Amino acid sequence: MSKGKAVGLALTLALTAGLMSCVGRYGYAATRAADQTGDKLRVGTYESRSVALAWGRSERHNELVKQKMRQLEASKQAGDQATVAELERWGNEQQERLHAQVFGDAPIEEVLEALAEELPGIAEKSGVDVIVMGVAYQTANVQVVDVTDAMVEPFVPDEKTQKLM
Repeated sequence: MSKGKAVGLALTLALTAGLMSCVGRYGYAATRAADQTGDKLRVGTYESRSVALAWGRSERHNELVKQKMRQLEASKQAGDQATVAELERWGNEQQERLHAQVFGDAPIEEVLEALAEELPGIAEKSGVDVIVMGVAYQTANVQVVDVTDAMVEPFVPDEKTQKLM
């Protein structure tokens, strides 16, 4: 397993453990409180493939790639073969990862990191208490809200990207 995949898996497991801890500790009380008030826990979900596609076609992502390409060219000019190899490996891994995210079900950690500052605003604008990729089960006092469009919006998708999503 690559270092990046191991880090991603560790982050996913830590997040899941933290969420399960919160659910175990507060879930029953929150459910009981929602039952008594009639309020529903609003859970935002997103389609990871669409978010990854918007990221991969965004100007923000393109700037990252351009920066790496400039570094690659400078490293080639300087004869720094180690950096050239590292940047070429990054490019290949980036392309493979993005393909797996858009056409498969690979985790989108770096996309979520790119959205980290916007996520609280997305949650507030969407009126959700939490944002997760999907919900396997829910009780009657949980309302699931699709926040995919709100998560894609910061990447300013062009018309072609919107059609592909």
